[in-house]
Amino acid sequence: MSSLELPPAELSLAALPASQVLPYFLDLELVQLASKANEAYWYWTELRRRLPSGTDANLLWQVVKQQRRQTAWYFSLGQESDWYRFSFNLPRRLQQVLVELDQRMGGERALTHDLLSGQERNQLLVNARMEEAIASSQIEGASTTREVAKELLRARRKPLNHSERMIVNNYRTIAPPARVAATAANGSDTARTASVGNQEYAS
Repeated sequence: MSSLELPPAELSLAALPASQVLPYFLDLELVQLASKANEAYWYWTELRRRLPSGTDANLLWQVVKQQRRQTAWYFSLGQESDWYRFSFNLPRRLQQVLVELDQRMGGERALTHDLLSGQERNQLLVNARMEEAIASSQIEGASTTREVAKELLRARRKPLNHSERMIVNNYRTIAPPARVAATAANGSDTARTASVGNQEYAS
């Protein structure tokens, strides 16, 4: 298996003659190619393979890299004395994928269409809210298992400790009374489960 070919070293476009650089910002074909390279986030070898004849591959790669730096998100990790600096880009195509993933994983927004209805829809919405409340509480420091937390919400029992109160409070925030009342109007087992969002718990 051949090793991955490394891209050319980065250089400053400002250090090059304007007559050499300007065509890569003014030529429509090259501008569109650079835009496509960033939207699809091509690696160096993919960009080089698609170049028009007579194009300086190294120079166009520098243009692409400069555009990526201008739209990148930067963050640092580590101790103050030993920072590690990272950057990443979110092309529009990737943002759309993330939105669709969020909708499918979140449950509630993904069910705005008619694939499910009635009790099945309610059950999925209630389960999604419970999972979100439990996960959020655990991130915030709640010490309990997912099974115990689910039983707490389904049985509508009184919280026994601070962690369980966190879970109940998060669930009540996610499932507001107006939405719970609309779900409860169906009169199903799922609706009774959903009513936990409007249940009063002792603090």
